[in-house]
Amino acid sequence: MATVTARKLPPELCDIIIDNLWGDISALAACGRTCRSWLPRARRHLFDDIYVHGHNIQRFMDLIRDNPSILLLVRSLTMGDHFTEWKLLVAALYAVFVHPNRVKIVCLKQWKILVEVKDAKILHYLWPSVQILSFVDCVFEISVFMRILCACPQLSAVNVRKTKIIGDSAPPSFAPPKSLRLTTLDLKIEEPVPYVLTCFLTQPFDLQVHWLKSNWSNVSAEKLRTVLSRAGTSLRHLSIDVSVDNTHEASSHGTLDLSVNPNLVSLHVEQFVQTTSFRVARSILAEVRKMHTHFREVYFSVEGCVNSLQLPYSRLDKQLARIAGLIERRTALLVTFIIINPEDLVKSQELGDLIESSLPKLQATRGRLRILAVDSGTDVCGRAVVLKTHFDGDPNGNTEFDGRGDGFGSGLRLKAPPGFFDFAVRI
Repeated sequence: MATVTARKLPPELCDIIIDNLWGDISALAACGRTCRSWLPRARRHLFDDIYVHGHNIQRFMDLIRDNPSILLLVRSLTMGDHFTEWKLLVAALYAVFVHPNRVKIVCLKQWKILVEVKDAKILHYLWPSVQILSFVDCVFEISVFMRILCACPQLSAVNVRKTKIIGDSAPPSFAPPKSLRLTTLDLKIEEPVPYVLTCFLTQPFDLQVHWLKSNWSNVSAEKLRTVLSRAGTSLRHLSIDVSVDNTHEASSHGTLDLSVNPNLVSLHVEQFVQTTSFRVARSILAEVRKMHTHFREVYFSVEGCVNSLQLPYSRLDKQLARIAGLIERRTALLVTFIIINPEDLVKSQELGDLIESSLPKLQATRGRLRILAVDSGTDVCGRAVVLKTHFDGDPNGNTEFDGRGDGFGSGLRLKAPPGFFDFAVRI
């Protein structure tokens, strides 16, 4: 192991070199082998954030069996499910927390196999240092889900994204940490509304939701109003699915009160599928008032099919023009129509022209209209793929939007015109 040259470098410079290599595994490994004094810092970066899944599960278990002290360097642990390695994955998770560790962030990703009772006991093992817990694209029985929360006495935040919680009653001993702070809540739920949501609303959780998405089509507006009220001044971005099936639903969804969310920045109205959807959309837009001094953006998503050419987009013009008039003179209201998965770009352009001609009042005020054709798939950065910009009232405008990051607060910055339509939080 060579040390002479490295010793001539100031320690501060060595630290800077290592820190700037934090994502380069090969370079960090080389540095660790080059100089003994570099080894601790290089190792810290190598093991700070690890992702265990599939083929590397056994390697990970062998590593911590031979070098359990490595776990003291791990701060963020992501464990992804691999169908053929399910038992091994659960055993690996147990192996982490049975040893001394300092893991602060845990993400369980794509755990889609229902956990058996004997495996659940392993998942309930105490996770003493975990502060942030994320579930991404998972399926859990509610008793298992709640017991995992209880296993983290230092838990401060929960991120639940695209996750299905099954069951209607929590375990009798359920007692979540009173300091639990919910910043995001993204549940793929089944009807009836699961007990887990009631728990989040009634237990001593500090609900600080910044991103909220309601994708219920037949849940009472009262429940949604309760969530909005609990979110309060924390709420910044709201998405509402208006693909309702009957007039009663439309009426109930139209009674939302956004006065409890004065810091709202953007609103996304999804799934225009029939005329009834516009009544709901107008009712929601009517709740944006002068008190919403931070409000800047409205998004609408429309399916790119022939039926969308029959929808009355002009019914939105008056409310959008009103909101644009509330915006301060230095900023224009950005209204984006996102045509999702167009059947062909010719029909998509026809739809774009229809939308543009239907909103003259908005364009006469300080409203910037933008119409995008978007593929529902994503690029390598997790962003929507824009097929074509059909219309932009200010093509030189530079609109930025904080999209969803990895669930740990990194936040992906999306710049126009990628077309934002996947809000972070679903209820």
